[in-house]
Amino acid sequence: MEKAIKIKSISQCNHLLHVKTRHPLISIIELNATTDIPSLPIGLYAILLHDNAVCNSITGWEICDYCDATLITASPHKPISAKWNNILQHAKGCLLIFHPSLLHGTFLEKHIQEFTFFDFKLDEALHLSVRERNIIDNELKNLRLELDWGIDEYSHTILVNRLTLLLNYCQRFYKRQFITRHECNLKLLSQTEYIIETYFLSAKACHQELPSITTIARSLNVSTAYLEALLLHETGYCGIDFIQMKRLQLARKQLLQTNKSIHVIASELGFSSAQYFCSLFKRVTGYNPLEYRLQN
Repeated sequence: MEKAIKIKSISQCNHLLHVKTRHPLISIIELNATTDIPSLPIGLYAILLHDNAVCNSITGWEICDYCDATLITASPHKPISAKWNNILQHAKGCLLIFHPSLLHGTFLEKHIQEFTFFDFKLDEALHLSVRERNIIDNELKNLRLELDWGIDEYSHTILVNRLTLLLNYCQRFYKRQFITRHECNLKLLSQTEYIIETYFLSAKACHQELPSITTIARSLNVSTAYLEALLLHETGYCGIDFIQMKRLQLARKQLLQTNKSIHVIASELGFSSAQYFCSLFKRVTGYNPLEYRLQN
């Protein structure tokens, strides 16, 4: 089997696909089912707009999702799977790729980490409605127009601004998808809560590190970025705060339903000391643990 070519630059990718390089740091490539692209470029950001929705388990399509187009993303540091490249080689649509250097010294460079969907897994793709797909198409069209204009003293600013607008729309549509997936996500939320509660109730916190969202995400076979986004949408808490909130909920239950001492509860739930537990508990509830037990 012929070894896949590793593409490391915009120009190399354009050359292989016989596409004119209008800018060395960003490119928009039209794809069809016969496009011979060896592999996804590494070290680059990529957004694939697949004309025909990939409504299957590979992209994580749910019955509550739209199916008019699929948006798949990749970041420079995310490993590219064989499944990603297989979809790319059979895709009909549009591939936007850009180098991180395009963002240097810009507002977007400071905020690119906020677009966490770049770190979502392949099976956490975005499934678009007709209206959403038309908006993405329009923004890609505007980027093409600017690339066709050529490079001058304004082109970099305009390209980054148009790219920022496109990413904001992607962010908006991903948040919409969390809304339409509410019922499906409740199951994932329940599984997350179960993992956290099981960990603390097993007293592992006495002698092991506390669970992290990364380890929980790995157990659930989802990306850390997706689980973080889901928790924030469904609960209003980021990952670390959600774990802390669940730990304090368990502390409340033990204060009310057991005769365990404050020291034992603090130790079993993995607090560094009873003093820290009391301080945190009072800051959150307004009572120290003993007062809370007596009040209730």
